[in-house]
Amino acid sequence: MNDNEITNLELLDAISDQFESEWSCDSLSLLESCLQQCTPEIRESLFGELLKIDVELRTDRGKSLRPEAYLAKFPAYDRQIQEMLKVESSPAETEAIVLDKTTGMSGDGTQKSAENSPGDWQFGRFKIKQELGRGAFGIVFRAHDPTLDREVALKLARFTSDDQLLVDRFLSEAQIAAQMQHPHIVAVWERGCVDQQYYLSSSFVRGVTLEQSLADSTSDLLRDVVWVRNLADALDYAHQKSIIHRDIKPANVMIDEQNQPMIMDFGLAKRTDHAVDLTREGVIMGTPAYMSPEQARGVASEIGAQTDQYSLGVLFYQMLTGSVPWSGSTMEIVTHLQGYPSPPSFANTANEIPADLQAICQHMLEPRAADRYSRCQGIVDDLNRFLENRPVSVRPISALESVIRWSRRNQIVSSSIGAVVLTLLLSLLLVSGAWVNAQFAWKEANANLIVADNQKKKAKAEERKAKRQEQQAKAERAIAEEQTDKAIEAGIAQRKEASRVSILLAGQRVQLGRFYEAEILLKGVAQEDRNWVWRIQNNRIPKAVCRIDIGFNEEVSPKVIFDGTDSRVVIALPTRLHSLIHKTHIFDAKTGALIDKVASESPDVTPLGGGFTKGGRYLIVQTDYNNKTLLRKVSAYDTKLKKLIGNQVDVQSFTPLTDRKDEVLLVKPSDSESEYFLWNFITDELKSLGKDLKQCRVYNYSVNAERTELTLRDRQGITIVQVADGERVSKPILERLDATDFNMSLDRKLVVGRLQEDWPWNARGRYVDSGNVAVVALPRTMTAKLESTPTHQPLEGSGGARGYIISNNNRYVCLDQVHHGGFASITRPITWWRRDTGEWLGHTQGIAISPSGGLYATNEENAVVVRPAPTLFRRFASSQIEEKLADLRPVTPTWQSRPMVFYDQEKPWLFIAHSNGRDVVEVDTRIISLKPKSPEYRFKPRRAVVHHDTHRVAFMNGEQTVDIHSLKTGERTHQLPCDSSPNTSSLAFHPNGELFVAGHSGGLVVWSIAEQKIVKHLPKVKSWGGQHGRLSFSADGKLLAVGGTNGLAMVNTADWSLRWRTWVGKMAWKASISHDSRYVCVNGNYGEIAIHNAADGSLAKSIKTDSRMVHPVFHPTLPLLLAGRNDGQLVIYETRSWRPVFDEFVGYGRIDEFNFSQSGDSVAIGMECGYNRRWFELRGGVESLVGLPEE
Repeated sequence: MNDNEITNLELLDAISDQFESEWSCDSLSLLESCLQQCTPEIRESLFGELLKIDVELRTDRGKSLRPEAYLAKFPAYDRQIQEMLKVESSPAETEAIVLDKTTGMSGDGTQKSAENSPGDWQFGRFKIKQELGRGAFGIVFRAHDPTLDREVALKLARFTSDDQLLVDRFLSEAQIAAQMQHPHIVAVWERGCVDQQYYLSSSFVRGVTLEQSLADSTSDLLRDVVWVRNLADALDYAHQKSIIHRDIKPANVMIDEQNQPMIMDFGLAKRTDHAVDLTREGVIMGTPAYMSPEQARGVASEIGAQTDQYSLGVLFYQMLTGSVPWSGSTMEIVTHLQGYPSPPSFANTANEIPADLQAICQHMLEPRAADRYSRCQGIVDDLNRFLENRPVSVRPISALESVIRWSRRNQIVSSSIGAVVLTLLLSLLLVSGAWVNAQFAWKEANANLIVADNQKKKAKAEERKAKRQEQQAKAERAIAEEQTDKAIEAGIAQRKEASRVSILLAGQRVQLGRFYEAEILLKGVAQEDRNWVWRIQNNRIPKAVCRIDIGFNEEVSPKVIFDGTDSRVVIALPTRLHSLIHKTHIFDAKTGALIDKVASESPDVTPLGGGFTKGGRYLIVQTDYNNKTLLRKVSAYDTKLKKLIGNQVDVQSFTPLTDRKDEVLLVKPSDSESEYFLWNFITDELKSLGKDLKQCRVYNYSVNAERTELTLRDRQGITIVQVADGERVSKPILERLDATDFNMSLDRKLVVGRLQEDWPWNARGRYVDSGNVAVVALPRTMTAKLESTPTHQPLEGSGGARGYIISNNNRYVCLDQVHHGGFASITRPITWWRRDTGEWLGHTQGIAISPSGGLYATNEENAVVVRPAPTLFRRFASSQIEEKLADLRPVTPTWQSRPMVFYDQEKPWLFIAHSNGRDVVEVDTRIISLKPKSPEYRFKPRRAVVHHDTHRVAFMNGEQTVDIHSLKTGERTHQLPCDSSPNTSSLAFHPNGELFVAGHSGGLVVWSIAEQKIVKHLPKVKSWGGQHGRLSFSADGKLLAVGGTNGLAMVNTADWSLRWRTWVGKMAWKASISHDSRYVCVNGNYGEIAIHNAADGSLAKSIKTDSRMVHPVFHPTLPLLLAGRNDGQLVIYETRSWRPVFDEFVGYGRIDEFNFSQSGDSVAIGMECGYNRRWFELRGGVESLVGLPEE
């Protein structure tokens, strides 16, 4: 490669960059101007490159030009225009600019774009993530380097390997940048070639360019000074390496996440120590607004370290004033700079800029390089002086100003010196003669000392020089190793933080019922970060039963219904956008297999209004619709014979009847209002149920089983019409619930609706307020009140659509909040409750729900996905435990009970004391039923504690003993005698299983289980008792933490001595020691979590919350802290960073108890809610939890 070829390449590179940075829709004039900047011998090559850039930019922005526009402007380049635009518009080229996900190269070796490529793709060992930017000769991607497990910025050349000129230029940039290792210069790690594609790998800096930062943020003077100082230090480092950047501008400076500037893009860099100067005289290199006068003149011999200094001065001026010093077109700026303009003035700036900074900036902008700082280190030194309030070198100050500055820096010393000076002046009047003589003698002696000291320093200079060189080399190696280690650590930290945020966001999506979004977030978490909380969230997502992809797109939405047995799903697709004409198909709801194309010969088949009749053989469909009259034609589709039967025209709306297989309820227009009919589509018999009645929406009208009463609902309320004579009749129960027959159960024994007035719950005078939703057993017995949920706000107002339904198996009450007008295609909230207890079970976003409530459908990535109902994401997998807890009526309890759930052998057990208890340990059902010894005893909080290794449970019943039972046999194995204060005891097994401990207001009591007697009593260590108290042993049993009336105490169990005690507030109830025995936590005052060092009791961390009360506990095997709040919110913190990884609402009440399984995989969450205690479960196992357990 000769010198002339290299300089032509540099000129082509610079002009291409200028064209791309100044490009606009009116680009032809700019293209013509750029052609005038080069010599005739390379003008044709330049035109081809600029034309390619212009076509790419116009294609990206949808601003393409026809070939005639280019030919009219540039007729001399007819051949290039025809070839380029023919290639750009051809299908083959369109395909060629899409990146191959395995190699990243096209078949002819040209670079392809990743903009249209969904997802990651592979380039060599690198996994490409996304495009960051592109220039004339390269595209920069964010990529992952698996060798060192780090993110990199990967620059791929935009030319073929056959073009040796461009290859050498590209590799020259890598060689220059790789020589520099500086904290404010983006590090280049390697260069290479994969499949004839050259690449350059450098550090990936997260942040924004200085150009974006200046546009998005307000000016901060001290910050800007520090940034310029750091950039000057980086440039000085590069200049010492004999490298000139030549293109310093805001776009080439990154501001990283630590708010530090970093220089990048050495594509125009120059080597001053090169044997031959490769830059041709007269070639203008750089960005006009930021170039120096010597760059504008194209004098290559004058370009040096002061060139970068001038560009940095322009950038400094822009940061101080908000604008660059020179403006105008490219040629105007270059011409102006060629005239050696004086440094710009700060007189007209809006902000008041310190005189020192003006002087420094103007010195950097001296038109002649020799008049600027000799090195960028001079800029660093002057800016440091400014920050330290010392005089700068480029602005002389008076002696008075110097004294004033020094005094400001040293106010105490200056005051003292003033007093001393005053004293000395007075003394000077008395001893001036003697002082003068002594001064002369001192100067002579001091001069002799200086000479001797200089000789000593000179003798050691050579020795220090050699040591410095050795130390510098060693330091540089250490810095390189340290930077590599830090980069790896930073990458790991970024990955973990991204995983934490993804898991947290996935939990929020689960809470909202957006399970598909949660799945995407969880799949994006790195394998090594899929921890216990990740498994909890994954298990809460109902796994897809089937996926039905029938080829629709985001412009049209499917309409979906299920049959009465949950075995089939009907999907209707509009034939075009906003069309009311549909094609309908029936699929298997379990496998997604196509069963039938409903009346495919008919132009329109829409199951609008409800779907199947009883038995599921007949599907009621609309076969025609008139947009002008808003009337439709209705038929029945026989799924067995696969044909349409029956026909009714001029129908306003219709709904099938689930209690008959051959009847449909129709609404047709009458003279003034509407007329309702009962249509038997087998016999084609049409029976009028009443005319001149108001028209209601689908599901807001119904007929009773005897076909004697028609019920209508609108915003004015409920109207019931006698079919025989048209008389209005009264049905208080339906009017009271704002319900129709549609809201009844299939056996017509239950009805659900919103109370229009207060309703007495029982004979003792308890009322359920109006506005609540209740389930009533006909004729008028309220059986359950639906629990409110944070994600569901019931529909307000009277009349209108009501989506409350009772599933056909009477298991659920469901709310489909947009269930009107047939079946809607939009995604909407769907909620489930237990019908018998009113407990909220789950919530999701979907487009249809099955009649049994066991399935729902949703639209995911333009496919219909069928999932199980999300009714177990906070329930117990044990059917016995779940049903027993339901029997206690947790939402509307009929009697007071305080159940407790614990684990043995990873399975939940239920402990409950109540008046109907049988004093037995039922091993088969895992239920302990306790009958209190005295009537008042059952109103006191009772707890049971378990020892996992020995499979024993201990509890108190009465005043005399602590009973210990075997969970394998159910038999009582030991009975420990109580001391004088047993009623409020907190209980705990020692981890060795040989000792048992109780804490109460009288102190701490220790038993020997084998001897069944008290062996130790600590009266000074008092504990909160009962449900509120908690004793916590360390995993090895050497420490016991006690939260009590006199603070948090730590006991050494070797001799049962008090190790330390600290006061943490009057509500220090439940102590908990971390799995590694490093911390102990306890609830503090007013919602504070206090975390202490277990070794000495010092405060290690305090977490403030907005909850009035918080109950924290450490996970037994993982570095996690669970915190239950009195507003029903559960927060889980990661104890290394104390950041939340789980933050969700569990239920209404105060979360104050956590009982873990032995492995820590499952946790039972206890909640205080008025008259009862409720329990929920989180499980981190690998199995999926969907649906309630089978009965």
